[in-house]
Amino acid sequence: PKTKKQPQQLGIDYSKFDALEEEEEESDAAGQGGSTSEFLAAAERASRSASYAAAERLYRTALASEPSSAPAAIKYAALLHRHRGQTRTAEALLTSTLALHPDNPEVHGAWGALLVGQQRREEGLRALERASELAPLNPEIQCDLGAALGEESGREQAAAG
Repeated sequence: PKTKKQPQQLGIDYSKFDALEEEEEESDAAGQGGSTSEFLAAAERASRSASYAAAERLYRTALASEPSSAPAAIKYAALLHRHRGQTRTAEALLTSTLALHPDNPEVHGAWGALLVGQQRREEGLRALERASELAPLNPEIQCDLGAALGEESGREQAAAG
């Protein structure tokens, strides 16, 4: 039986195609009317495929088209923190988003998760508890809160034991 060669075995550089695909996705979002939800969807696809530079441009475009978009700010802050190493910028973005949306549980949840990840557990727990008060049935918030409380409990047990 004849075996099919894998792309890397053919000696083809696919990075150029990946870059073209990213550009097409960005221009598709812009050409389709450029709604915030379209930019967000394109940014999430780019992020899932590890095209972080393209995702960052798309999140910025989404925020430029709708500066008060909490979902865009949350996703962009996560990208900045996790994949770009720009934690201070992510913090500033979430702080300003909290000022615009003081009763948005997802913003409080994202803020709390960021703080807990930065070893600012007390502040992070307060933010996650507030998120939980605002959205007691949100599984992502409850999971983040449970994980943060579990870490706190484990630390206390280790110190006592």
